[in-house]
Amino acid sequence: MKVGIAAFVYKSIIIPGYQHIFENEYDDKTTSYSSLKATPVSSDNKTMPVPSLKLESEPSVSISPGELNSPNAILINLKDHTILMQKNSEEKIYPASLTKMMTAIVAIENLPDLKKEITLTNSVFQGLSEADASMAGFQPGEKVRAIDLLYGALLPSGAESCVGLADYIAGSEKDFVGMMNQKAAGLGMHNTHFENSTGLQNENHYTTVKDLTILLSYALQNDTFREIFTSSRHSAPPTNKHPRRDNPLQYHV
Repeated sequence: MKVGIAAFVYKSIIIPGYQHIFENEYDDKTTSYSSLKATPVSSDNKTMPVPSLKLESEPSVSISPGELNSPNAILINLKDHTILMQKNSEEKIYPASLTKMMTAIVAIENLPDLKKEITLTNSVFQGLSEADASMAGFQPGEKVRAIDLLYGALLPSGAESCVGLADYIAGSEKDFVGMMNQKAAGLGMHNTHFENSTGLQNENHYTTVKDLTILLSYALQNDTFREIFTSSRHSAPPTNKHPRRDNPLQYHV
């Protein structure tokens, strides 16, 4: 896949270098995704750290920061990690659902089996409706494959998918968030701190567009993350709460 330009304009992401769309449909004959594989961190399969971002010596982008309506923006070349343009790129912002990029990559790196069924307990849903969190459509007691929770987190921005993954991997969302902050520190995201896996607002939950660029540059190296993140649609297979006679959950971007 050709590597190109990545841009963060606060509250939106532009990735012209990754325009290929994957449309994974569930195949009830093979009950698998032939092109999808787990890519956890290991000695022989490791996502490499992102090189430090550097300013381009002679800016090649004609867009001036004053022409952008967004108060925060950054444009980088993914090939050599040069910053082509930036505007308040190190100013702290509230990441909202962009938090789920970190949730997903940490989950992927700690899930050896993406077909593993995870039961979503009642506690997973606690407080989400009251907080008006976006949901993927899963129900309490539903048994869902890890891969479908990942799609549920990144496509419809499902909060229950995030908390379900967090609980399964770390035993609690709090401990999983600790893993997220550890990953952020390891990547050099020095102006980032997470308080939850979903992106629900909290004064101690913040990042910068520069740090988000570091995160996305890292995560896109992971085959599983990249395939899910660049998908336009996904159909989950039947579950105990969404049986075959019903329409399976379908996510679209």
